[in-house]
Amino acid sequence: MFKDAKFITLAGFIVAMTCSVFVPVETLPPVKTSLHFAASPSGTEILQEIVTKGDHLREGILYRHILKGHVPAFLDSFVRISFNARDGQQRMRHVEIDVAPDYLAVGRIDDYFYVPLQPATAVAVADQFSLMLPTKQLVDIIYKFARVQLRPIALPPGRSMSGIERAFDHTTLIRQSDIQRNLRGVLTAGHKKDIVLSHSLRQLEDRLAIYGWHNTDGVPIQKLNHDHDFRYADYSHGVRFISRNARVDGERIDLAIAVSDELLSPLFSDEGPIDSTAYVPRWIRQYLLSH
Repeated sequence: MFKDAKFITLAGFIVAMTCSVFVPVETLPPVKTSLHFAASPSGTEILQEIVTKGDHLREGILYRHILKGHVPAFLDSFVRISFNARDGQQRMRHVEIDVAPDYLAVGRIDDYFYVPLQPATAVAVADQFSLMLPTKQLVDIIYKFARVQLRPIALPPGRSMSGIERAFDHTTLIRQSDIQRNLRGVLTAGHKKDIVLSHSLRQLEDRLAIYGWHNTDGVPIQKLNHDHDFRYADYSHGVRFISRNARVDGERIDLAIAVSDELLSPLFSDEGPIDSTAYVPRWIRQYLLSH
């Protein structure tokens, strides 16, 4: 998907934060990235390739397409979000993180669909490029400063919710509702529930944590939820990556380490320290991607 893990941001935001209060201050101009994206089959072609496959095989095929760069061009740069927040000693710190402008998708910019990966597959992709999944608090921050805030679209419930065709259909509805979709690199949120890292996964290693799907008033429809096991994925789920290369007070940090630190984790998590970004044990990820 990405040529390397050195992301150049398309836009920046400066936010003042105290507890859960965010106040926008400034937006920085766009900067072109040097990331390379391969010539891609269409989303329709990828759907036809995987639609009859079982879950494990489907995840492996999607994993390989993503690593080959078969993703739409609007994902070719990350958005820098800057904000002030208090650390574990109540000191105000200045934070900069780089986030994907939209949820992970496969295909071309004129024919793509969002992929509701199982968390094992999402983390396997993230591991390749020094990326990670967001925390619940980071999902809220991203939504607050998204230039495009889409209204959630729910499909009728049923056993087919986890079918990949539903994800394709859901993407079509989202694209019809989003008049700014072709603005490459625009920070967009609200249209998916995020797969998130959570403190609760310490005791629930075999569960999936999801959160988000914000209404236009900023209140999430989906509270933090662990009802499904780690093999579940449905059309409403989205994978938004965050670079592990972050800054606190101008100093480079590894965000994956910072979220587990007593001092720094309050900058990124309102649940307390999060021990691991692995989500599920590595041997399980390797098993899923090889079967």
